Amino acid sequence: MAKKLIRPIRSEADHDAAFNEIERYFENEPKPGTTEADRFDLLALIIEDYERKRWPIKPPEAIDAISYRISCRRRMRLTKTTGPNRYQHNPRVTMIMGWVG
Repeated sequence: MAKKLIRPIRSEADHDAAFNEIERYFENEPKPGTTEADRFDLLALIIEDYERKRWPIKPPEAIDAISYRISCRRRMRLTKTTGPNRYQHNPRVTMIMGWVG
C-alpha cells in the first residue's frame, strides 16, 4: 500500500489530518527501525513543530513560578523542620515576592 507523502503542516485541516493519521499508532505502536516507525516519528515532529508555532507557551512570570513552587511545597507539607526552606534567605525571591526580611 502506497503511503501519502508527509508534508509540512500549514493549516488546521493539515493538522487535523496529521493528527488523525498519527492517532492510529497510539494503540499499535510500530516496531523500531521499520518504515512505519519512521513515519510515526516524522508525523510527531511536524505536529510538534506546528503546535509550537501555532500555540506557543510563554514562560511564567518569576512571581508566578515562585508562588507555584511554594504552593507545591505546602501541598507536600514540607516545612522548615522537614526540609530546608530555600526561599527564606534568598534576597531575589524576597524582592520579587515583596516579603519583608
